[in-house]
Amino acid sequence: MVRFGAFHQLLKLKAEEAGAWAVEAPTRQIKPSQTCHACGQQEKKPLSQRWHSCPCGTSCSRDENAARVLLAWLERSLSGREPADAWREVRPGHPLDESALPSKRETHAVA
Repeated sequence: MVRFGAFHQLLKLKAEEAGAWAVEAPTRQIKPSQTCHACGQQEKKPLSQRWHSCPCGTSCSRDENAARVLLAWLERSLSGREPADAWREVRPGHPLDESALPSKRETHAVA
């Protein structure tokens, strides 16, 4: 059994190996499954409710809505910054030059 801390560490490592980076969103503050991606209104929903319908007229699956809320959060977090500056914030102390970026793009199967 993998603990969440170990999972996040492994996820960040795999993202780095692929030449990308991973960011952990503060979901307790954002509440992606309870917030409308279109208008921002929050409404508590039971987990069994798999469809997001909002009075603003937005309607989509709960998972799609949560993904859009998280994407909007990430775009706001990185807005107005150069990609290199955003990279340094996510990976402080990492030298950002082409030789330092991961070049290995292979993913191994998990048994």
